[in-house]
Amino acid sequence: MKPSKSVLSLLKRLREHYTLVLITNGTSEHQWEKIRMLKMRKYFDCVLVSGDLPWEKPNPCIFYKACQSVSVKPCECIMIGDKIETDILGGIQANLGGTILLSSSGKKMATSRPHHVIQDILDLGALIPSPSQAHSKVNASLMDLDESSCSSNASR
Repeated sequence: MKPSKSVLSLLKRLREHYTLVLITNGTSEHQWEKIRMLKMRKYFDCVLVSGDLPWEKPNPCIFYKACQSVSVKPCECIMIGDKIETDILGGIQANLGGTILLSSSGKKMATSRPHHVIQDILDLGALIPSPSQAHSKVNASLMDLDESSCSSNASR
């Protein structure tokens, strides 16, 4: 399991204009080892592993934490993921600006309704606004979040 050169090139190009965050569910040790082995850390401005936090996807709090970590509003974010139950549902529950499902079947699932479905990660170029159309590397103040619901006692 190794990202292709074209995927790495895409990440590099996106990071030139956008803030990229990786959110992954799993145990801390296992996920960080995977990130290290794949040499993925350098492509992201922030990496959150659920094993290091009191929440995991789809809990909106992990998405809010990501937003706070890079000083952006949830409405300015797009969740790109391959799991409808965690990635897309979590992005919708956190009121992110958009959700994109990476699906090998290419079918939208009616239960969570992602904004877009793509079959290949390289198709992102057609969906992501160009830097002139979007606020890139935004340093906006965060919207008020109900952090009391995201306390460390909140359930995963």
